[in-house]
Amino acid sequence: MRKIPKFFIYGMCILFWLLQSGCSSPVTPKAEVPLQEKTEMAESPIKEERLQTEEISHFTIPKVLEQKTTVTQGISQAKKILSPKLAPGDTIRIDVVDEKEFSGSFVISHHGTIIHPIIKEVLGQGKTVEEFTKELKEKFSAYLVDPVVNIAVTWVDRKVYVSGGQKKLEVINLTPNQAITATQLLMNSGLPEDADLAEIYITRNLPGQREQKIVIPMQEIIETQNWDKDVVIESGDFIVIPKSSKVYIHGKVVKPGVFSISKKEPLSLWNLILLAQGPMNEADLEHIKILRQNNTKMDVRIVGVSVHGAMPLEANDIVLVPSAIESVVTIYGEVKKPGTIPVSKNTRLSTVLALAGGLTEYASNWIEILRYTPDGKTEKFSVHFKKILAGEKDQDIELKPGDVIHIAASIF
Repeated sequence: MRKIPKFFIYGMCILFWLLQSGCSSPVTPKAEVPLQEKTEMAESPIKEERLQTEEISHFTIPKVLEQKTTVTQGISQAKKILSPKLAPGDTIRIDVVDEKEFSGSFVISHHGTIIHPIIKEVLGQGKTVEEFTKELKEKFSAYLVDPVVNIAVTWVDRKVYVSGGQKKLEVINLTPNQAITATQLLMNSGLPEDADLAEIYITRNLPGQREQKIVIPMQEIIETQNWDKDVVIESGDFIVIPKSSKVYIHGKVVKPGVFSISKKEPLSLWNLILLAQGPMNEADLEHIKILRQNNTKMDVRIVGVSVHGAMPLEANDIVLVPSAIESVVTIYGEVKKPGTIPVSKNTRLSTVLALAGGLTEYASNWIEILRYTPDGKTEKFSVHFKKILAGEKDQDIELKPGDVIHIAASIF
């Protein structure tokens, strides 16, 4: 309807007041609610569902959230999480009661907006139907008195992209008229074992804005059940799942291998040994070697758990636990069976390479040998694999107990 002049409205209000003052009628008092009933109503508890959990890796994943809020708060939270948001390509049918020129069907453009003949450009992308309806009503109120606005949406197909998941790049189709959070989506689609749950993020493009980077603290969300920090997925979101940093342990432990570390929770030397199911009986825990890449140089440090057990490890550290009762060398990198290999007098490099299963297809031809002298210094030798194959004895050097052999990957 069209706007009515203000002087007419004021006149009608005065007339109505005069009529009311002359024809007042008794007001029936409201029935008083007994105090006991009031107390029972106030203290009536909301039924709570117990939290059921299932173990996934070392995180606890909730199935049902325990209800600790009032019904009103619960409804508002559900709407906040479960209301889908508009996206480019959605068709919006706007019906303004008794106002045909304000009504019509509009498609959200790739800019995220619709073009209305009267209120012009309106941003729709990223808003729920309720939010968009409210905004339209506010804009129509500049022309109409208390407009009644109804919206119907024909939802376009929605896609999100996941990098670093079970596949290198995965395209996931979403149900158009339903919302889903990042944690729900990733738990449903599956996470790789080496995912860094503390560093997952979304890149999102919004109309007229720079690309946004939204961090999803998934590990914190799961462990603390603070679902307010979760983020509702929008069409076109690009989710990146970084790989967690690794440390490696070889030698005299029960289960040598690769283990993940987190920036927020540093892993100590002793905890790494425990993750490897502990040391073997013959392990020498006072002469553990830690190899750490420092720019182009490999640093080696010999430590003991009695003094350095709490020492935090860094990403890509290699920990070698030697034997106290036998002579071994350690070989790692691009060989098929890395680990410790027993050696005797006059054992040459070619023999150890053969016992390690040979080089992988990605191996460099250059092989590094690190040797520790009694005075605490480190010697480094570099030899060429093809020259060893050609029978050059000066390249196929004799090894000594405690030597560490490294075969890097080749970029060519």
